[in-house]
Amino acid sequence: MVFERGNRAIQDHLADGKDLVVFQTRDREGVRFIGWFECAGYSIEACILRFKPGR
Repeated sequence: MVFERGNRAIQDHLADGKDLVVFQTRDREGVRFIGWFECAGYSIEACILRFKPGR
């Protein structure tokens, strides 16, 4: 699996010296600040999807 764009940015944010800031989308209120986070790790798992195989 190759990490691209947004996924790569999340994975490499500490090495790149960037903050990982999370917001929640609100209906008419815009966005709500959730907090600062760090990507502590990740796992890759195979799954079976009905409409998009191999994804």
